[in-house]
Amino acid sequence: MSNTIKIKKEDAKKRLDVFLAEKYKENSRSFWQKRIKNGDVLLNKEKVTPHIFLKENDKITIKNYKEDIKKVKLKYKLLYEDKDYLIIEKPEGLLTHRTEKEEGLADLLLIDYPEIESVGEEYRWGIVHRLDRDVSGVLLVARTKKFYKYIKQQFKDRKVKKIYLGVVYGKIEKNEDDINFIIARSKNGKMAARPIEAEGREAITHFEVIKSFINYTYLKIQILTGRTHQIRVHMLAYGHPILGDNIYKVKKNQQEICDRMFLHSNKIGFYDLNGDWVLYESKLPLSLKNCLKELK
Repeated sequence: MSNTIKIKKEDAKKRLDVFLAEKYKENSRSFWQKRIKNGDVLLNKEKVTPHIFLKENDKITIKNYKEDIKKVKLKYKLLYEDKDYLIIEKPEGLLTHRTEKEEGLADLLLIDYPEIESVGEEYRWGIVHRLDRDVSGVLLVARTKKFYKYIKQQFKDRKVKKIYLGVVYGKIEKNEDDINFIIARSKNGKMAARPIEAEGREAITHFEVIKSFINYTYLKIQILTGRTHQIRVHMLAYGHPILGDNIYKVKKNQQEICDRMFLHSNKIGFYDLNGDWVLYESKLPLSLKNCLKELK
């Protein structure tokens, strides 16, 4: 199956590889350069180089683009449906939005709610915030452009309340604390926490102890900023990484109690378009409830 795109006036004079990387944000420019060189991308039915400049009414043909994407097998749960937004419960293992190799939650939502195609970025239809693949729980999705713009401003102003439930390795002595290490991407591609005076993005995480065990601590965690892998990076820097986290961990052979990472998006609160405060909850899944019973 091929995908054909007709170039509009506003996209004329752009390089072919740059245009494709802008249109399909889930893929890098180098990805498209390889596809073009392999002959998988044609311009006016002819093989071209990645750096060729486009003209109005040119036709780009992308061969087998959809077939490159792994289809989603997991399902989401609808917790609440409003005319302006959706409250979704995302399962562990499901991407929030697609990558160059795999579809995500946004693809499933587009099928059920086709009106979100015009909301937000392409391939991230309606998505205003994300959860990592290995994190389950409540997720807010915009259904209209008006609400999308409205809620994005709330995120920017830090008015949105996001609460997580997580278990970390080790016993934390404090009943609650704030973590405010700067977060930046390290040379190996992972996110890393750094001292406040270092370069990076501000990140603030607050936690309260729900229950202490001999070797673990069960926490309620609130993030006041929304950085990539924020909770996982901050808890690692704090000396108490998230239980079951295979990326941000201290010991390579850390004992595993759960068959997944113990981090769940529990609640999200925000102001709706009427100015009323609303709060939605996703309860702890059975797999994590069973894991709690095994902790000592």
